[in-house]
Amino acid sequence: VGWRNGFAIAGGIGIAYSVFLWGRLKDAGGAVQQRHAVGGAVRGLVGNGRFLALVGVFSLYNAVQWVLLGWFPTYLQDRLGLSMTASGFNATVYVQVCVLVGIVVGSVATDRWGRRVAGVRLYVTAVGLLLSAPFTWLAFQAASLAEARVYSALFGLFGGLLAANVFAAAYDITPVETRGLTGSLLNRSGGVAAAVMIYMAGLWRETL
Repeated sequence: VGWRNGFAIAGGIGIAYSVFLWGRLKDAGGAVQQRHAVGGAVRGLVGNGRFLALVGVFSLYNAVQWVLLGWFPTYLQDRLGLSMTASGFNATVYVQVCVLVGIVVGSVATDRWGRRVAGVRLYVTAVGLLLSAPFTWLAFQAASLAEARVYSALFGLFGGLLAANVFAAAYDITPVETRGLTGSLLNRSGGVAAAVMIYMAGLWRETL
């Protein structure tokens, strides 16, 4: 249907779904009470050092992940001479399949270990960041398609450990009543970091 129409279709579905949710999600409390509660909740989260560390970790991961997802197809096309179809397939399928594997493994493991090891989700989140990082660099240095597939897949596998645990880790260290705000702040930080880095990578590609 064309790549521009693909964006329009996906965005249109999202907008339609938001209208559906608007009518379904009801305010459980008073709007005035919520405004006061949100102010206190924000102050509490900003003063939580562990939560801010998670925000930093998630922002770093998203910045790198989306540079990989956004620019790796172009890299494969330019460096290895693949067609647009082949570069898009090879740059996304291997990494995304392994992200799903990492998410399942990471969530099951930490749910089990969480009964015996305090803070295990924080540790696995940190391990996911540290282990995924070098494979991003290696993927962009790959001299062959086989290397690119392996390195990007390993990035996805270890990144999945982080993705499986970062929100649960945030909920472990913040009050239950702020979970909506906790999740939205964490998600927004990752989205902003991703957008900025995709743009910066495009600038650097033209100048470096």
